[in-house]
Amino acid sequence: MARTSIPAAGYITDTTADAPAGEGVAGGTAWFERLRNAFGQLIGVSPPAATTLSSDSFAPDAQGIYVLDTEGAAASDTLATISVTGVTDGQQIQIRGASAARVVTVQHGTSSVGQVTLSDAANLALSDTTMVLTLEYRSASTCWHEVSRQYGNAKSAFRTYWGLAIGSAVQAFHANLSALAGLTGAADRLAYFTGVGAMALATFTAFGRTLVACADATAAKAALSITERLIAVQHTTYATNTNLTAVIPADDTTPLISEGTEILSLAVTTASATEVVELEFVGFLATTASVEACAAIFRDSTCIKSAAAKAMDASGNGRLTFSMKLVDIPGAAAAYTYSVRVGPGTTGTIRVNGTHAARYFNGTAGAVLVTKRIEP
Repeated sequence: MARTSIPAAGYITDTTADAPAGEGVAGGTAWFERLRNAFGQLIGVSPPAATTLSSDSFAPDAQGIYVLDTEGAAASDTLATISVTGVTDGQQIQIRGASAARVVTVQHGTSSVGQVTLSDAANLALSDTTMVLTLEYRSASTCWHEVSRQYGNAKSAFRTYWGLAIGSAVQAFHANLSALAGLTGAADRLAYFTGVGAMALATFTAFGRTLVACADATAAKAALSITERLIAVQHTTYATNTNLTAVIPADDTTPLISEGTEILSLAVTTASATEVVELEFVGFLATTASVEACAAIFRDSTCIKSAAAKAMDASGNGRLTFSMKLVDIPGAAAAYTYSVRVGPGTTGTIRVNGTHAARYFNGTAGAVLVTKRIEP
């Protein structure tokens, strides 16, 4: 396609120039004919030209807009090159597809004569007849270069090209996001859900942010100025009132696990070597014949606390309350058994939870052992 140029100034009166018949009607006619042809090549002046691809190519003629159809009415075809014969530098054309059922794909290329260089370096399928691609020939590269593209009704392709694909490149509408957008932000406030698609603001102070920022429980305790943490509490009760005669000697020897009678026991498992176990034993004992009552607390077979007491009434019998508290650090993460053993300090008899003859309060006054595991 030889591009028609607008005649030079003075063409009509220049008898030595292009005018085949010099001045007058013939010269004027030729001038207007060339002017018509030149304008006819402008995009949008002449009607679109229906063009069928041949061997993945086509040759522009005197038109500016080309409606491309596949070769042999195939379901798909490729436009690999556009002829540059007779094309001048800067010449522009527009192309679009003839049918959405026969898709022409414009192939991107940069190295061969007549190839189409697309702006995103990717092939473009003219999948909708409203899609329009404007190209410009550049003699320096001998290729057609994309000037612009319009996607028309191909909205999904448009969003993909511009990186606006819903659900991947941009967030689709969601009621939760709409609720968030409806809030008015303010200092020390935190958004939270009040229901499906509904949100509100809660106070979020500097101290709250400091606490949330703590990496672990140790950091959180430091932020809260907590020096210890209660892990678990256990307790057991002894409500029996019966004669107990096994002796715990009331002398300067450490009570043994074989002495006295065990009345209370708890199994405790510590989780660390630094864990503390607090113990408390409370119970009231009765003695006869001026006998001392003795009590000892053991961890496994080791006595860790002991006490002895004696109180007598006019008849020589005694009733007294024991309250023993202690802190034990076993020193390892392991299972331990804590127990309370009681007995007379010398040969004799003691009882728990009543007098030397009977139980008090139907067992509600039972002796109690309580353990508390504490993390320092």
